[in-house]
Amino acid sequence: MTKKRFKKKERGFALVVAILLLVVMTIMGSTLVALVSNDFKENDRRDYYQQALYAAETGITQAKFDLQSLATSGMPTAQTTPWSGWPAWCSASRFNKLDKNKVYLVKNLPIEVKINTQIISSDTNEDKKYQRYSYYYFITNTPDISGDSKNIKVKSVSTVGSVGSNIGESSQYKSQGSSTAQLYSIFSCARGEDDTVVALDVVVLLKK
Repeated sequence: MTKKRFKKKERGFALVVAILLLVVMTIMGSTLVALVSNDFKENDRRDYYQQALYAAETGITQAKFDLQSLATSGMPTAQTTPWSGWPAWCSASRFNKLDKNKVYLVKNLPIEVKINTQIISSDTNEDKKYQRYSYYYFITNTPDISGDSKNIKVKSVSTVGSVGSNIGESSQYKSQGSSTAQLYSIFSCARGEDDTVVALDVVVLLKK
C-alpha cells in the first residue's frame, strides 16, 4: 500500500513539474515572439524614416533648381499665402525657425509630389511603395531671429564663381568678400508609410 501511494505521489509531482515547465516555456516563447516582433517593427520604422528622409532631400534638391530658375526669370516679391490649401503635414509649425504668422513666400508647390512620378521602376511592388511617399516644399526669405521672413537678408561672400543664378548652401561661402548674396530658406517635408514625416530646412545663398 505504501509503495502504491508513493508512486501516486511521484506521478502527481511529475505532473506538477511538467505543467510548470510548460508554463515557463510558454512565457519564454511569448516573450521571444514579442521581442522579435518589436525588432521587426523598429526596423520598419527606421526604413520608413530613411525613405522619407530621402524624399525630403529630393524636395530640397528640386527647390534649389526652382530657385535657380526664378533667379534667371526674375525673383518674385515674397507674399503671404493662406495655409489652408497646403498639406497639413508640412505647415510652418513644423519648423522652429518660422513664425507661422509671419511667413512670406517666395515660392511654394501647388500640391505635394509623389515620389513614384519621379522614379521609374519596372517592379510593380516597388512602384506601389513609392506611391506611399511624397514631398512638399516652400521657399522664403531666410527668417530673422523672430521667425519673420518678410525682408531679404544679404551676406558678403567670396567673389569666386559666377553670379546671378549661382546658388549654394551658406557653409560653402566665405564670411567676407567683395560680393553680396541674398539668403533664402528652403523648407521641405516628406511623408511616407505609417504616416512618417521628416522635415528639413536649409539656407542657400544666391549671388547678386
